[in-house]
Amino acid sequence: MPNARTRLAPYSPEVRRMQEEQAFIMFAQRKTLNEIGDALGITPQTARTRVAQGIKLVHAEERTAAVKKDLRLIDVAIKRLVDLLDHHDPDVAIKASNALMNALKRRSMLLGLDAPQNIVVAGQVEVIAKIDPRIAEARELLKVEATRMPEGPPDAEQPALPAAES
Repeated sequence: MPNARTRLAPYSPEVRRMQEEQAFIMFAQRKTLNEIGDALGITPQTARTRVAQGIKLVHAEERTAAVKKDLRLIDVAIKRLVDLLDHHDPDVAIKASNALMNALKRRSMLLGLDAPQNIVVAGQVEVIAKIDPRIAEARELLKVEATRMPEGPPDAEQPALPAAES
């Protein structure tokens, strides 16, 4: 017996509605847009649209509660990741900085700060994305931390560079 996806037109309102509901459920389960897109057979960009529309389907109170809960979890993770930036192991600090950037991107998305704005300039449309000020602060912090970070392991002598061949 064919499933609902094969019986309905690919972009019918029914399919769109089912994708929106499924995308929101997966989003609430903390799935990434890539994972949602793969599961629904759509691109990550379309998954993002389906999640946004799915959120609109949920009652305002439930939506607000879900976003608040996610923001609290992200804020706790951000605090822990910032602490790891000072770790003596450069690999740990680099992984923490990458995770921090992803957490800040997700936070921006939840707050709606990543939605592109269309600006008409001399008949052309340019898309300018808003960036959460914390992302800019984190980038500056990472630049400062990178200059403070030693070149090698702590308290270890630096290996001699091989002689250049002529």
